Amino acid sequence: MRLFKCWNSDITVNHDIMVMFAEDEEDAKNQICEARSKDECFRDWLLYDSCLDEIIKDLHGKCEVFEHLAKGNIDEFAKAVYRAIDLKLWTVEEYFVDKYSVVFACYESFLDDVESCQVVSVPENVFDYKDYIYRALAERLAEEEHFRNFVSDAAVNMTFAEQFWHDEKGYVFEEFELDIRGDIYCKFNWDIHEANNYIEKCFVNNVKEFFQEPQYADIFLEHVKNYDPNVEPDFSEEFYIFIAKKLIEEGKYTSYQIEQVTVI
Repeated sequence: MRLFKCWNSDITVNHDIMVMFAEDEEDAKNQICEARSKDECFRDWLLYDSCLDEIIKDLHGKCEVFEHLAKGNIDEFAKAVYRAIDLKLWTVEEYFVDKYSVVFACYESFLDDVESCQVVSVPENVFDYKDYIYRALAERLAEEEHFRNFVSDAAVNMTFAEQFWHDEKGYVFEEFELDIRGDIYCKFNWDIHEANNYIEKCFVNNVKEFFQEPQYADIFLEHVKNYDPNVEPDFSEEFYIFIAKKLIEEGKYTSYQIEQVTVI
C-alpha cells in the first residue's frame, strides 16, 4: 500500500484534506469519492437543492450515471456524480514513508490550506507516539517566520509574551486601553510604582512557571528587558522548538486533531 495526501481546492473542513493508504492514485480517488459522496451537504445539494437540468449540465454528457438512480442505488449515484463533477477539484500527492512506521494525520483546529494538515510518520520502535508527534510538529512550526516573530515580539498583546501578563484574575491590562487594570491600582492605593512592580512580578513568575528550565526563562526575560525590534534575537533552534511544542501541547498557539492513518 502507498500513502497519499489529497486535498480539495477549497479547504474549509477536515474532509477537504484526506490522508490515506491506497493501492495507487486511482484507488485514492475512489476513496475520495466514497467518503465525500456521503457528505451531508453534498447529499442535500444532490437530492434536494439541485435541479435535474443543472446536474445534467455539470455532467458534460456523462448521463450514464443516472442508471444507478434508475436502479434505486442512491449511494452509487452520488458517488458517480461526485466523481464526474467534484473530483477534478482535488489534488492527489504521494508521500513516501517507511513501511514499518505508523502514520498520523494531524489536522489544525482551523483549516485554510493544505499545510493545515501535517503528516507525521512515527518509527515502529517509538512507544510514546504523542510526544514524538508533538515534537515533529513543533520542529516544523519553529521554522516558520511568523511564529518566530510571534515569539520574539515583546509587545504586551497579540504576542507570545501576552500570556504572561496575568494574575489570578486574568489579564493585568484593560483590554482596549492597555492601561493597568483598575482593581490593581485600587489594591495598591493608586500607587503607580507599586502597581507596576506587582504586574512585573506576575510576569516574571509566569515566565518561570512556563519554561520550568531556568536557563530558558532567563533568556526570555533578558530578551524582553532589552527588547529592540530592530535586532533579531539570538534564540537557539531548541528554544523555539521548546516553546512551539509546549504551546501545541497546551493548545494555545494552535491545536491539532490527531488521527492514525490505517489501511481500509
